[in-house]
Amino acid sequence: MGTTATVVRKLFVLLLGEGAARILGVATFALLARALGLADLGVFSFGMSLALVLECVMDFGQNAQLGRVVAQDPKAGLFQFTHAASNKTLIAIALSAVVAAVMYFGRFSTQETLTVLLLLVWAAGLSVLDSLRSAARSLERFRLDSTVNGAESFLRLSAVLLVWALGGKLVHFGIAFAIESWIAVFVAWAYLGKKHDALLKPPANAGDLRRFLRQSAPFGIAVMSLSAFYNLDQVFVRTIVGAASNGLYGAAARVSFTASVVGSLLAMVAYPDLARMRDDLAAFRRYLGRAVALAGAVGLSAATLVFIWAGPLLTLLFGAKFAAADSLLRVLAIVIVFRGISTVALYAANALGRSRQIAIVAIVFTVCNVTANVVLLPRYGAAAAAWISAVGEIALASALLAVSFNRSRTTAPDARVEVVPSARG
Repeated sequence: MGTTATVVRKLFVLLLGEGAARILGVATFALLARALGLADLGVFSFGMSLALVLECVMDFGQNAQLGRVVAQDPKAGLFQFTHAASNKTLIAIALSAVVAAVMYFGRFSTQETLTVLLLLVWAAGLSVLDSLRSAARSLERFRLDSTVNGAESFLRLSAVLLVWALGGKLVHFGIAFAIESWIAVFVAWAYLGKKHDALLKPPANAGDLRRFLRQSAPFGIAVMSLSAFYNLDQVFVRTIVGAASNGLYGAAARVSFTASVVGSLLAMVAYPDLARMRDDLAAFRRYLGRAVALAGAVGLSAATLVFIWAGPLLTLLFGAKFAAADSLLRVLAIVIVFRGISTVALYAANALGRSRQIAIVAIVFTVCNVTANVVLLPRYGAAAAAWISAVGEIALASALLAVSFNRSRTTAPDARVEVVPSARG
């Protein structure tokens, strides 16, 4: 197990990149708010949320599988990067066709449909980039992972700024997102490929792609369900309540997501130690208890600041017309408290080899989330989505902690399962 100093150092390195990425993400969203206005921002936010949900379908656990095989055998594992990249590209093409058909028959406008499809191209690039970052972390290249994370977000902000300066419209911002993500992929791929030529070797045949995808599937199901749990709220607000309300809700959700950065990164740092302790359940429980307590303390501190400064923060970031989202943000501050705890518990359960249990929990909570949104949003509006997210986060954290702590009392861990987590929330 690494020393406390090592854990803190890795956390700090990841915090630099992820913190920069989230701050730049808020800046990008703020710029979009000023450039697009409430209605178009609602459309764009809807497209981003849908794209991020479908990004997990593209991944289907492949980042976790790639990280595991690279950690076990770097040369053989890095060769499988092109397996993941090829699978993700093919899945993205299939998803784009389905989304285009659904939006056509759903009578979405051409502008809305094209924007969403462009954001799917953006998400595909991010997914492939995440595979490169997963490989970098498994090679203990945390600085590279952090640099790529921050640089991609800066490139995105620069692209949006350029389009705004040129007087671009909704679709043009979608084009900017799509292009910048793939530029980041090819730059990072070329850099790592110079040092590890196995990254550049293509798969031998289609059977390699299918086998890699099949091995990735169990964790992929769990991650897809949790991504839906965290992102479908904006889809429902846009569809049921309207684009303008989704613009307000999207701004509040973006701040809440950004404020949870430290808790999520703590889970990334804690996971390798938890995985190494899986044969010593007493030590595992002690470490998990400390990690959960720290995640809770960090989350509570961030949530308190957000709760107190909700109105001024929204005005500063997005403009005066978004100050009306302060009540939504104060409710979502509850999510900030428990998001880090949920993430630590999630990775702890994976360290014990409990991917099936996690998948069941994730599916149940996603179904409950969807049901609650469909039932309550027509009557209570975006406020209902905020409260559903808050209560759901508390319940999710409790369920994942139960899986981790209960299993660590009585059940020997499954040594076959090892997951390298991703920083994306």
